[in-house]
Amino acid sequence: ELLCDVKSWWDSIYFMINHLWVLRQALDYFFMLPAQCDISNIKLEMMEWLILQDMELVLEISHLAQQGMSAESTPTLGAVVPAFEEFITHWQCL
Repeated sequence: ELLCDVKSWWDSIYFMINHLWVLRQALDYFFMLPAQCDISNIKLEMMEWLILQDMELVLEISHLAQQGMSAESTPTLGAVVPAFEEFITHWQCL
C-alpha cells in the first residue's frame, strides 16, 4: 500500500519510515534487478538506513504521545500535561 505524506496528519512520516523498514528486503531485491540498473543510484545506502532508524525512533515518541491524547474524545488539561511531560522526558533521553 502506497503511503503519502499528509500535511494534516503530522505523523505520516513516521508511518512511511516504518513501512520502508517492512519493505526493505523487497526494495533491495528490486534495485538488484537488471531492468532497474538505470535507477540503482537512488537505492538507500546503509548510512541512510541508519539515519531513518534514528528518525523513526524520534518520531515514534511523538506518535505514541499523539495516540495517547487522541484516545480520549475530549482530552483534558489534567491528562494532556502529564502526557506532554512524558513526551518531553523521552525526547530528552535520546
